[in-house]
Amino acid sequence: MPPRYRNRPTITTQTGRQRRAEEPSQALAPIDAPPRSENRGSSRSPIVLLPPKERYELRWEPAVGYGVTYQEESKLPELGRSRVPEFVLKNLSATVAQDVTVRWEAETRGLQELANSSSRLSEHKIEFRDGSILLGPKDFRYTHRFQYATSGIYKVAFVNDEENIYPHGAVWNGALIYFLAVLQEDVGSSAEPFIFTVSVSWGIPRNGQTQRFRVKVTATNVKPEEVKSPEVLAMMRFEVAKMASR
Repeated sequence: MPPRYRNRPTITTQTGRQRRAEEPSQALAPIDAPPRSENRGSSRSPIVLLPPKERYELRWEPAVGYGVTYQEESKLPELGRSRVPEFVLKNLSATVAQDVTVRWEAETRGLQELANSSSRLSEHKIEFRDGSILLGPKDFRYTHRFQYATSGIYKVAFVNDEENIYPHGAVWNGALIYFLAVLQEDVGSSAEPFIFTVSVSWGIPRNGQTQRFRVKVTATNVKPEEVKSPEVLAMMRFEVAKMASR
């Protein structure tokens, strides 16, 4: 059973149900968390975002169902189950950050055009409608519904030392559809990364600058060409880089 965390946010899954998360052009330097500051009098609360510690498998098997599953490499094989990528918010100061807002925004755009022009998805049917993506067979006799948005926020009550956070569900679904659309068939080939901008702000202490991070998700095809199902099998890796504060 996975450990329990404080402030575990509620996220939206691909099926639209609300549940608790289980356990997502300029050169930027990767983040290494420096030692925690002991300056308790500062009004600032420096926070960094750390990526998942391992790769995640992405699997799409429309012969079984049109949903996409994803989980940590170490948890395989738990077929049919998804585990949202787990990031860490680390507070580098000795001041507790309270009323924390985390905003996920897809920097990669043009998803509908990519999906409509995808040779892989042309063998199926995909529709974007009313904040959702519907994916199913050509006759659309049944579909899988992905909630979809280009941005979304949730609240974390406080960050003392560190807290686990997760991509906003509807925004994360955009990355899944992106990889289904653009990932090539060659084993070892990688799609252009899907990019998120993550902004972290807090109400207390006051006058702190919003911290901004660029999250890059890269998927690499690991399915041999002779394998027919699953149709997509890839490994996703995550990178986080600090951006200039606003």
